[in-house]
Amino acid sequence: MTRDDIKSDMKSILDTCSGIKVFFIDDDNNELYDSDIESEGLDEFMVSFVSDLKNKFTDNEKFSIPNLSNADERKHALYYFDFDDQIHEFKYLDKVNEMQANKIIGKYQVRSKGLSSIKAVVIRLKGSDGKVISFYQYIHRTSLWTSGKGVFFTTHKTRVVKMTDDVLRLNNSFIFAKIGQNYLINNVRAFEKELGFDKIIHAKAAQYCTSIESRGLVENLEKFNKQINKEINFARKFVKVFKNSAVIEQNLSNEEIISFAMSKPFYEGKLKLTEDGSQFDLNSISRCSNFLQLLDDEFLKSELTGMNYIARAKDRASS
Repeated sequence: MTRDDIKSDMKSILDTCSGIKVFFIDDDNNELYDSDIESEGLDEFMVSFVSDLKNKFTDNEKFSIPNLSNADERKHALYYFDFDDQIHEFKYLDKVNEMQANKIIGKYQVRSKGLSSIKAVVIRLKGSDGKVISFYQYIHRTSLWTSGKGVFFTTHKTRVVKMTDDVLRLNNSFIFAKIGQNYLINNVRAFEKELGFDKIIHAKAAQYCTSIESRGLVENLEKFNKQINKEINFARKFVKVFKNSAVIEQNLSNEEIISFAMSKPFYEGKLKLTEDGSQFDLNSISRCSNFLQLLDDEFLKSELTGMNYIARAKDRASS
């Protein structure tokens, strides 16, 4: 399934959306339950949710689906999951997408449990052709008000009274989605922090670091390794560079990389070589960051104007 196929199927589902189903994940046992939300409120939420998805993505000309390993700060993007190691939460969307329309599963026992044990919400939308897309929402404290935490008030006829029931607010945000066999990440930071993907990033970065070490391009990777283990932003960028950089992909020689870096004033003042000039000396955090920038091929020159640029977010153009 190509990225264009994903966009096309997603647009078709949203343009002809004929049904919504919402499930709760119970924090007590990590099981998936039918939310049993009344249909009128669910239909109203569906209209709002679909409209927001269309505005941000399928009806937006800037909508793109880059690889998660190449994630940057661009807007209107859903990042394609391109890692081998998967998180546990993917199984919920697997189950929901494969579920037959008439499949009956247990209902969430709101009378006995209230809403406080809901860990996450799974939303499934269905198009007129039967295709589905599902979304995973993590429940934050701002989305859930429970009667046992603080005192909340609401209106009742002509008075303001204390709330005695739990309140859950469904919103249009989501961490990741699944369409077909493809996982699309919307909130990268939450995907790492809330769902534990940061551990996979750190492990993958450590693995890639051994490849850099074997090339002999750097004299000592101790400082670099410490940054990988300590800073998720640094580890994430290194994984992005190693999986997507043309510098790595084309297997440029150490001599070519060093010669290029030292020929550019931008890098010459920010990177340091060993005494014999055969390796980079990364004995500072700033040099580690600048070395990553070099490997990411961020230094670009416009063929039109001859101006030099640092481009952190970029897509390869067709030759």
